[in-house]
Amino acid sequence: MAGVPVHVHATFAIPVMLPFLHEWFVRPRHALVLTVIVAVLLFSAVLLHELGHLWAARRSKIAAERIELYLFGGRILFRPFGQIRAPWAWIYAAGPMVNLTVGLLFLAGYYLFAASAGPGLSLVPPPLEPLRLLAWTFALGAVLNLALACLNLLPALPLDGGFIARELLQARLSPQAATRIVGICGLTLSTLRMVAMLWVASKGFLIWLPPPFGPNWRAARGIRKAKAVRRKPAPEEAETLEWRGKGGRPIRR
Repeated sequence: MAGVPVHVHATFAIPVMLPFLHEWFVRPRHALVLTVIVAVLLFSAVLLHELGHLWAARRSKIAAERIELYLFGGRILFRPFGQIRAPWAWIYAAGPMVNLTVGLLFLAGYYLFAASAGPGLSLVPPPLEPLRLLAWTFALGAVLNLALACLNLLPALPLDGGFIARELLQARLSPQAATRIVGICGLTLSTLRMVAMLWVASKGFLIWLPPPFGPNWRAARGIRKAKAVRRKPAPEEAETLEWRGKGGRPIRR
């Protein structure tokens, strides 16, 4: 996309297939149609989110290495940009703003073209009727994009909102203090999301919500995650190693 490779990990299929796991055994044709709709909507929402970051970064003369989509969403890896001073708060905010815009367009499309097809805005999978499927697609597209925008704006790491809050706090505080404040907010939100996940599980549903505990715990304690150092192969083993991609691991032939 736009000259940047997009890598889709196999785990990206899990949130697509999981909602209709029971339907595959009972009504496979029905499950196939619903799964295709969810796959297209989820892939589009996450990819448009990352393309929003890419567009904002390119406006600041920062190039991207690749876009990756995996189980818990996506990420964009930037190339080294030297001493360029980038407006990172704007770059991080561009992704959620794209999802917010797309979600409102889906919502407008629902009320303009499909609201008469069913009893209000509903996410319950409909029967295979064209107008009902259209209404469900618009409703699901609106919910997916709006949820992605709102969750990513939470002030916690590694969400966009956490990086935005850190950039804004660094205008008045030191980078260490700003990171710790964001980490404390993230720990609070991570604890609340565990409570929400347990409550939903008690009702018979399994969901995953951000933000994770680990990055915010390290940020609150001021711990930096150690970077992996790639060892240069010795001369005698240089001919037996093959490097796969930039930043890849050596693989013996």
